[in-house]
Amino acid sequence: MEVEGKVINILPERSGVSKQTGEMWRIASYVLEVPGYHPTKMMFEVSDGTQGRIAQLDLREGQYYKIQFEIDAREFNGKWFNTIRAWGAKLMSMTPEEKNM
Repeated sequence: MEVEGKVINILPERSGVSKQTGEMWRIASYVLEVPGYHPTKMMFEVSDGTQGRIAQLDLREGQYYKIQFEIDAREFNGKWFNTIRAWGAKLMSMTPEEKNM
C-alpha cells in the first residue's frame, strides 16, 4: 500500500536486544498528515533491521513523501493491535495541493 503526506512529527526511537536471537533492534516512529478536506494522521514505524532502513529512508519533519507500507495485526492477551510498517519512501517535489493547482 502507499499514501502521500507530510511528516509532521518524528517520535523517539526505540531499541533493544532480541530475547530470541540476541541481536540489536531499532525502530523509528513517524506521524504522517494525509491532506484532504478533513486531513487525517497516521503513525507508522520503520524497522532498522540489518539493512539500516532508518538511515536509507532519511525521513525529515516538514517534508512530503510517498510512503510504501504494509499493515499487519497481532494478538496479545486477547486484544488485537495493528502495526503499520514502512518499507519505502519517495520524497515528493510538490505538495498534493500544488499538484491540483
